[in-house]
Amino acid sequence: MVYELPEVNITDCNSHNQCKNRCTNEFNQMTNEMDLWSTVNGETVGQYICQNLYGNFVFFIHNSYVHAYYEMCGGPWEYANLDSQQMLCCNVGQHEHCISR
Repeated sequence: MVYELPEVNITDCNSHNQCKNRCTNEFNQMTNEMDLWSTVNGETVGQYICQNLYGNFVFFIHNSYVHAYYEMCGGPWEYANLDSQQMLCCNVGQHEHCISR
């Protein structure tokens, strides 16, 4: 897990589509459609992720796409069919442009 967004409210634990739709909307709104170079409150989305990873002792990430997952009522994590527009590269907590090799 590279970053956890705030929980969304659902009516009950049988509302799978409601949960998926609300989570997908939250991903897209908070990350500008999973754009790692989009700016939110003065920082890139990727910078927020890199800082979070650094705080969890993950110092380097290179050429990795970020995939969105959601979890409902303690169940398994499910893929939300969303991927970052760019690859993520972090160098000691700093978001950097990736260089493909």
